[in-house]
Amino acid sequence: MNADNSLFAKNYPPIYQAGFVMAIAVGIMLIAKLAALAGADVSYRFYWTTSCSFLLFFAIFNSIISLSAGDLNKYWSKAMLAFVVLAVGTGFFASLISGVWINEAGRIKYVYAILVFSYLVFLCILGMVKFLMAFFMQEEENLRTSGTRQYEKKEEE
Repeated sequence: MNADNSLFAKNYPPIYQAGFVMAIAVGIMLIAKLAALAGADVSYRFYWTTSCSFLLFFAIFNSIISLSAGDLNKYWSKAMLAFVVLAVGTGFFASLISGVWINEAGRIKYVYAILVFSYLVFLCILGMVKFLMAFFMQEEENLRTSGTRQYEKKEEE
């Protein structure tokens, strides 16, 4: 696979990622609603589970994609805003389609809270990974250049 075709090389803005994920989540919810209208037994939990599932999907992949961001702080501010928009948007559509608001959906509000916390943990972990990668790459470069200098000194003697 060519590095230019990589998902990391394209570096899509977080709001585009959230829009894509929301479109898929709402599409699945609408398909389930059509199935329910056709006579299938679809619980209100399905819509809320779909919302939570795609929040988790966004959290994982957005955190991984953040490794390729140039300015991590700027990326994180946009990513957190996109996560909030996605959480509110999918929650709104889940409640609109199912007819059950989040307070009436049982433990879903706790799942939402866990997903928010998990997203922040993912971002912190991958931020630390990016920092460590940059640190170790710099150290390796320093070792290479110092090793080259030592080799050149030995040749001069």
